[in-house]
Amino acid sequence: MNPDQQLREPRSAADCIAFLAKTDLFSDLSRSDVESLAQNMEVRTLAQGQFLIRQDEPGDSLYAVFGGRLQVTNETPAGRRFRSTSSVRE
Repeated sequence: MNPDQQLREPRSAADCIAFLAKTDLFSDLSRSDVESLAQNMEVRTLAQGQFLIRQDEPGDSLYAVFGGRLQVTNETPAGRRFRSTSSVRE
């Protein structure tokens, strides 16, 4: 993604519903199920360098990324780090 491009965050329930409905994971859900999911989701905005999740911490959430640039870092038991960066666009 070009750094000059602006991402429009989901600002309303309708934005969240539209985003979820076109996401492969949720595309088979009924409209009412997608609406229910959207009503119960929390929209979070992360600053550059802020962590969404950390390796080896227990997970209790599912994240659907609306857009931005993500970096995944995996550290082996021997201390080697592997990084992968990906851009996500709505």
